[in-house]
Amino acid sequence: PAVNGDGRDGFFGVFDGHGENGKQAASFCAATLVQEVFADRTPSISMPDVFAASFHDTEAKLLGHLGAQNDRGGGTT
Repeated sequence: PAVNGDGRDGFFGVFDGHGENGKQAASFCAATLVQEVFADRTPSISMPDVFAASFHDTEAKLLGHLGAQNDRGGGTT
């Protein structure tokens, strides 16, 4: 998606799922991370802090999403 409404900038990621639930984890994170990055955040937060919070929030949501079905492993990097 365009960053700050500017079509010259973009946000890209590569999600390489691994383990039994890797494909599901990669798809979930690809959809969720971008939402977290562009979520309403305090304007004074630096971009490195926005990314750190977004990754943390996405990871927490992923663990909740996969829940008990992730007992055999799976994730994405």
